[in-house]
Amino acid sequence: MEQQPLSELPTAIVRYKREFPIVWLVPMVAAVIAGWLAVHSWLAQGELVTIAFKNAAGVQAGKTRIKYRDIDIGLVEQVQLDLATVDDHDGHYPIQIRGRIYPHAATFLNSGSQFWVVRPELGLTGISGLTTLMEGVHIEVDPGSGDHTNTFTGLETPPVVRQNTPGASYVLMADSLGSITHRSPVYYRGLPVGEIQGYRLTDDRRAVRIHVFIKAPYHTLVRPNSHFWNVSGIRMNLDADGMKAHTESLQSLLLGGIAFDSPPSPETTSADQVVPDYTPFRLYSDFETIGEEHYTKQIDYILYFDGSVRGLSEGAPVEFRGLKVGSVTQVRMEYDSSQSTIRIPVLVRIEPERISEIGAANTTPEQIFEQLINKGLRAQLQTGNLLTGQRFIELAMLPEIPLRRFNPKQPEIPTAPSSLDEMTQSVGSLLDKLQRIPWERIGTGLEKTVRGAGQLLSAPETMAALQALKNNLQQLEQITKKLDQRLGPLTEELTRTTEAARLALEQSRSSLATTEKWLAPEAPMYQTIYDTLQEVTDAARALRALTGYLERHPNAVLFGKERSTGGEKP
Repeated sequence: MEQQPLSELPTAIVRYKREFPIVWLVPMVAAVIAGWLAVHSWLAQGELVTIAFKNAAGVQAGKTRIKYRDIDIGLVEQVQLDLATVDDHDGHYPIQIRGRIYPHAATFLNSGSQFWVVRPELGLTGISGLTTLMEGVHIEVDPGSGDHTNTFTGLETPPVVRQNTPGASYVLMADSLGSITHRSPVYYRGLPVGEIQGYRLTDDRRAVRIHVFIKAPYHTLVRPNSHFWNVSGIRMNLDADGMKAHTESLQSLLLGGIAFDSPPSPETTSADQVVPDYTPFRLYSDFETIGEEHYTKQIDYILYFDGSVRGLSEGAPVEFRGLKVGSVTQVRMEYDSSQSTIRIPVLVRIEPERISEIGAANTTPEQIFEQLINKGLRAQLQTGNLLTGQRFIELAMLPEIPLRRFNPKQPEIPTAPSSLDEMTQSVGSLLDKLQRIPWERIGTGLEKTVRGAGQLLSAPETMAALQALKNNLQQLEQITKKLDQRLGPLTEELTRTTEAARLALEQSRSSLATTEKWLAPEAPMYQTIYDTLQEVTDAARALRALTGYLERHPNAVLFGKERSTGGEKP
């Protein structure tokens, strides 16, 4: 069979069909699904945040949760140490914690948000973080406001008040912190209405700034004229009624506390009473010192005391008849080179507004005190407390004390010796008098007297008298023994005699009763005795007449009775 030449053979025309192979659909769909799952997984992880802490004890990567009100909103992925700041103690946070915040909580990532580690704590304010004993520590977030960010600085302690809590914050300025601590309560008339958020020194290091938070609706009680004072511990008061102790509450006794009050003021309106946040107020040491600020007028005086001022300190009261009119501001010592003497000046600050003036006299406080000084106003040191030895200055009218001043350039109140100084002077004078007594001559005479008494006691006559006295005492002892021996029989005889007398008395009482029966008016013997007594009476009367006649006629015994001749009747 012949083969045809290639040139004669027909040429095949190849036509390509433009169709997508169905077989490629499967990998493409798989790739799309894988990409979608990857994006969804990446989006589901949330945003990565970095939180810096000074201490991250208990935080573990892959285990520690990030929560908001006990709801998981993220997870810690990494805990690392920043070696650049590990040796820097100037307030840096060397622990870097990286975690993922779930998408539904991404709105919490603002510059005002706060993070802190929740651990179990046992304190005076109570127990917190007990759930961490079972689940481990976790990081709590308190969302705030501000620009979006993913870098934060964690808190070392939980905040006292969460953000967006209704209420108001204020700043208290105090000379010292005292017993006030973090989370100390704030009281309004004994009711807890807030807490201490924190405190720090001022820029000049001369005072303490205390941040307090008053919860709603009690923050509306704060007025521009409100007063805050310290109620920490126990306040002791010793007066004429005895010792009194007062504390605001047991919590303020342990943690310290602050109280405030807002006195009514008719001059302010409701609009003026709105106090904005972080308004500064003064913190008084106690409630009693609040009234001190009302006395704005003050006069400084100087006093010079001759005796010791031991027990007198700055702040000691100046009183007039038991009422406070000022206080001591300074106690110092100065040297007078002209007289080569040392004096102790005491500076006092008088508050004349404490004294109300009666009458319409237009006089200044300085003129009033000058008039009182000219009339005898003097200053004395008095002991206020015998236990502590604290002293104060008493102003009294003592016109008998002469007016004497040492410093004409400065207002001065003359001083007078106190009762204690006068007593000391009296004791000193008495001791001087006792020292002037010739004790040596008295001792010599006493010695001679004792020696003479010894010679008298050792003389033979004295010994003989003592021996005779001893013999007499022995004889008296023997007589006493004999009396003791005879006293027993005599007592028995006396007892028998007393018993016999008692029996005789009973018999006499019986006979007397029988005699009373016989002598009764209705008894026969009574009539017989009556008749006999009547005859005896007649006989006595006749005998009396005979006796009288014989006294007049004695011869009648010899010659008989004369016959009657009309003369005397017999």
